[in-house]
Amino acid sequence: MSLVLALCFLLVIASLILALNAMTRLETLRQENSRMLSEIQQLRQDYTQLQEQLTPSKTPGSSKDDERPSEVRAAAIAASEPAPSEARQPEQILKQALTQVAHVLNTYQKAHQGLFPAALDSLIHFANRRNLQQDFENPYTGARNPLISEDVLLNITHEPVDEGLSEFAGRLLYQAQLNPAREATGYMLAAFDGQGRLLQQNQQVYTLSEANA
Repeated sequence: MSLVLALCFLLVIASLILALNAMTRLETLRQENSRMLSEIQQLRQDYTQLQEQLTPSKTPGSSKDDERPSEVRAAAIAASEPAPSEARQPEQILKQALTQVAHVLNTYQKAHQGLFPAALDSLIHFANRRNLQQDFENPYTGARNPLISEDVLLNITHEPVDEGLSEFAGRLLYQAQLNPAREATGYMLAAFDGQGRLLQQNQQVYTLSEANA
């Protein structure tokens, strides 16, 4: 009789353990589901913001800030309307690539309280996670890589690089502008031409930049 009671007791204990495990797993699944729903909502918001950024709009009575677009927006307009004879020139390809990088940087800024990435790894992770990557073919070497990658972008925030090196032909440059707290409140983009020298326009270095007020 005592053996039967012991077996019944063990069965009850086992049932309780299984029930607790099931409840724990159910709660874990609920938490994961809530987190996934939150991430999906954030992705929808970022996608909407990106669409608004890529679609220029003009309305009557716009403010002075709208009448004076930033260097990035001005460069984007110029890059989107190339002359027929320059449409496939290497220099034009590099300018278009810089504009695309600027779009990703501005999307990053909106998702990070107005700050830009101080490290290139942060931008790469952001672009991959938000599905913002595009393929980039170096117009001088033919190498194809993701646009936001160490194979395309050189981070010169802390380590400047020399001009005139053929290994840097067609590479893009990113420099974060850091405040005293080491936060990136702005950036500058540039590119190397076929000789590994800084790309120029009208005898001046061609750059795209953005800075918080």
